[in-house]
Amino acid sequence: ALQKLFVMILKAANDSKKPTFLCGEMIADKKIMEKLYSLGMKNFSVSLKNAQLF
Repeated sequence: ALQKLFVMILKAANDSKKPTFLCGEMIADKKIMEKLYSLGMKNFSVSLKNAQLF
């Protein structure tokens, strides 16, 4: 359900030429970040203490 929501949000943002940003600790999970990147999310923000080096 969340994946479908992200796809809808990213499509709407791209259609209106608006940038998208995702902030939060969820992005510290490499698998989640890679999935969102593959869906078109390109701008992420996470605290350094929780960021993994990729």
